[in-house]
Amino acid sequence: MKMRIASIVAITLLLLAVLTVYIINSKDLAQDNRVSFVLELSIYTPAGELEGYAKVFIYELRRDGETRLIEKQMAQGGVMSTTLSVEKIPCWLPQNTPPWWPEGSDPIYQTVNLRILVFGGHGTISWGLPVDPLEVEREGKLVLKLTERPYMSGEVYDEAAIMAIDDFTLEVEEISREWTPIVTYHSWDNVTAYLNVNYGTKYSEVKKERQSLEWPPGSGQWYTGDWTEAGNTVVTIEHGFDSSPTITGQKRMETLFYLTYKYERWDGRVDGHHYKIEYVYLLDTDSDPTGNDFTSGSPLSGNGVSDPWNYGHYDFIDQGVTGWKFPIYGHGGEKLRFSVSVGFSAQWPPGVSVSVTLTVWKEYQDPTPMFIKYNVGRWYPGYYFYVYDRNTGDMQLYATWATAPP
Repeated sequence: MKMRIASIVAITLLLLAVLTVYIINSKDLAQDNRVSFVLELSIYTPAGELEGYAKVFIYELRRDGETRLIEKQMAQGGVMSTTLSVEKIPCWLPQNTPPWWPEGSDPIYQTVNLRILVFGGHGTISWGLPVDPLEVEREGKLVLKLTERPYMSGEVYDEAAIMAIDDFTLEVEEISREWTPIVTYHSWDNVTAYLNVNYGTKYSEVKKERQSLEWPPGSGQWYTGDWTEAGNTVVTIEHGFDSSPTITGQKRMETLFYLTYKYERWDGRVDGHHYKIEYVYLLDTDSDPTGNDFTSGSPLSGNGVSDPWNYGHYDFIDQGVTGWKFPIYGHGGEKLRFSVSVGFSAQWPPGVSVSVTLTVWKEYQDPTPMFIKYNVGRWYPGYYFYVYDRNTGDMQLYATWATAPP
């Protein structure tokens, strides 16, 4: 059963009004609020050896377009250090700390998404790198190791050719919005469940890249490679909601956010060879999500077990409790991811519309601003209500009644 809670425009206006006390103006806070850190970048050839020389471009993927932060030559050793500066924008001001946030905890800061583009002698690599301003402020540096992919031309370019590379030119960009699966959860016998998503919740999605080469040179014929994973980007939610539609009894609820995706195609040359690089990624905007959708149905298999403590992240509560919160921490990308297909009207190769499948997951946060809330009724004496994730990284949450854990 579909339950569209509001039109995209209506929900945006409503939530803006409700959250005025907490949501801050990013532009106002960004004036003198920046964090500097050292990025230590190690670049390896496709054979696994340190690259001898490379040219590195670093961009910030801003809501209003890309901004190039660095263009730097790496002459020797395969290792480069550079100092970067990013905005440190909290999701709320200290005097407006929301009541659901643990006392004494640091506020959540908006993630800054970077793109690193490397041209080495033996290959090239593009990588999406999300930066948490609070994390890099604490650590003072960020360490990243990248392995190049071979050039489609099969060439190994000399140092002079690499250092002569100019920044590629953006020739096509397009925005698409898609309903994106976020979390699946369950109610159970004599238990009601609903979702609570607060601003500052973060979701991560794989960024994909594809390259094309004109071959033979000057022929106008293009050889296009496959889409490959190229890091990830993170969206920071501005428009949360206190309560989704409720479900009661043995039911499943699937939640979707209406999120923004971007397609880009860049054009450039390496030592006379003509290349195009395409990117598709989740774009962080200032109004995420622009809509929510909920689908209820029969429960997934895996609910109702007698030993929920053996199934990953779990917690339990006694009978007769109202408003019990189960935290959705998420994971670092290593557990369950949901898939979303994203299409664009842009065509490449000519005559073929761009379409790609990406994977999304809840970014790990502890403490977390995202919960499932339960109103727990009565069951047999000695039983407790459990929620557990079956090792999905909180992407799918299951329910049962069971005795106390051993």
